[in-house]
Amino acid sequence: MARVKRFTRMLSVLGAAVLALSLATAAFAQAPPSPPHQFYGSAADGTGATLDGTEAADGAVVIALSESGVNVAEGTVAAGVWLVQVDPADATSVTFTLDGIAVDGSHDVVSGSLSAVTLAATTPVVEEVVEEEVAEEEVAEEEAAEEEAAEEEVAEEEAAEEEAAEEEAEAPAALPNTGIGGLADSGGSSLPVLPLVLALTVVLALGGVAATRRSLS
Repeated sequence: MARVKRFTRMLSVLGAAVLALSLATAAFAQAPPSPPHQFYGSAADGTGATLDGTEAADGAVVIALSESGVNVAEGTVAAGVWLVQVDPADATSVTFTLDGIAVDGSHDVVSGSLSAVTLAATTPVVEEVVEEEVAEEEVAEEEAAEEEAAEEEVAEEEAAEEEAAEEEAEAPAALPNTGIGGLADSGGSSLPVLPLVLALTVVLALGGVAATRRSLS
């Protein structure tokens, strides 16, 4: 009889333990999930969403990405306000995109928290636009270099002309032409050479005539 009583008592204890474990498991299974972390922004208080410095239009999509880049929550902009609720079970931190454009900054996910986040997205510069701007700058630099070279050439020509003019102005004046070999006296006035020559010729001629007469007589 004692053994039967002990066995019965053990069964009772074991049954109670099993019942308690079942009740605990059921209670845990029915426990409510952790409340989400709510991220929001409002243009009214300066925490709205902007794209290239302009307030995002209604319908712009805000997406929360987990640390592994998975979309864990999303919302849309309406009247300057947006709201995204992230389940702590899905991510420990999130980043955001606005209409597919990444927004700088990472934000921790804390169950039951409410955080205002300013989303300022900037459209990335397209590589083709950058190449076009570089090409335009190169063309502008080449044109500026050509213009500078042309200005230097003009300046050199003008300097050469001025130098030639100065040299011409400093050159001595030519002796006056007398008409008979360019002779001139030390005073710079021309001698009456031709009349003297003619007079000398006449005198010699007369002297020759006189000499001839004397020899004949």
